[in-house]
Amino acid sequence: MQAKNAGKVNYENRVLPSNITWWTSKGYNEFDAIKEQQKFYKEKYSVTRKNCPSYDNMMKNRQNTWASKSSEERAEINKTRGKTFDELVQKFGIKKALSIIDKRNAAFKTKNWSKISKQCFIKIEKLIADKCYYAENEKLFYVNKKRYYADFSYKNIIIEFNGDIFHANPDIYTATDHPNPYAPHLTAQDIWLNDMKRKTAFESAGFSYYVIWENDYNNSKHIATEMYEKIKTKII
Repeated sequence: MQAKNAGKVNYENRVLPSNITWWTSKGYNEFDAIKEQQKFYKEKYSVTRKNCPSYDNMMKNRQNTWASKSSEERAEINKTRGKTFDELVQKFGIKKALSIIDKRNAAFKTKNWSKISKQCFIKIEKLIADKCYYAENEKLFYVNKKRYYADFSYKNIIIEFNGDIFHANPDIYTATDHPNPYAPHLTAQDIWLNDMKRKTAFESAGFSYYVIWENDYNNSKHIATEMYEKIKTKII
């Protein structure tokens, strides 16, 4: 399902507060623009107890994870924390940079799927009657110089299971809503744009790309079967 509002926006020409041009257009010089931008996001969109119901649990989990690390592990993490792939390559070389990114991706992979999506994909896998990749066995794809984990993959088929909150279900949220508690600075429109870029990347690489929405799955017993009917003639 495509976001109904996403196609109406000229994404190439729009300017958001995340772009420094948005601030300089209001009369700030470059130095003050950066300060105002930081202040804006800190005051309005930083994750706090007020805007994130799971804030305390999130902080506790982070603290427990950090406390479980040895001093050597902490020192190693601090060497690479917050660095982009290009920065890692520059500092450590391509081989170690890839190893670091692989470790980050592995940690991401173990956390970034839901029980309900796994339940749905098990049903689809049974209908396909062949080995598919999802949940703990998600596949990593390198597309257009970027790395993507696909929620579900089988041969040339990609299926994403979009959570209503984290992907801003357009049947529930408007373009200006901020539904994701872990990225409160993102509007629904921003989220749709990111998802559209992901879809375009996979399709440009020759994949057939489909989306199942959490709300649709919860309200229909036949979503898995309907998705199988869509993809069965597209499998190469």
